Amino acid sequence: MKNIYKVQLIGVGGQGTIKASTIIGEAAMKKGLNVVMSEVHGMAQRGGTVVTEFKIGEAHSPLIEEGAADLMIAFEPAEALRALNKINQESFVIVNSAPIVPFTVSLG
Repeated sequence: MKNIYKVQLIGVGGQGTIKASTIIGEAAMKKGLNVVMSEVHGMAQRGGTVVTEFKIGEAHSPLIEEGAADLMIAFEPAEALRALNKINQESFVIVNSAPIVPFTVSLG
C-alpha cells in the first residue's frame, strides 16, 4: 500500500461533496489512518463549486499537487473538467454524468 493516498472530491453546492469527504475521512480514521483535509467553497450558496482535497496516510498538508491525485470523484461533469489538472493516467476517476444547470442559466 502507498504511504499517502491523495483524494479529491469536486461538485457544486448542495450535492453532498463535503459530506462524502467527511464519511470517507472518518472511515479511514476509524481504521487508524491519519487524514488531513481541505475544503474550498466557491460561492456561499448552493450551486457554487465545492472542492475537498484530502490525504490519507502520513501527510501534513491536504493539498494535492498537479497530476498527483490517486482518486477523483466528481459529482458534476463540468466540475470534473475543472479539476483535470489534478489527475494523471494512473488516477482512478468517478464522474457523475448528469450536469447541474446553473441557476442563472435556468432563468433564461
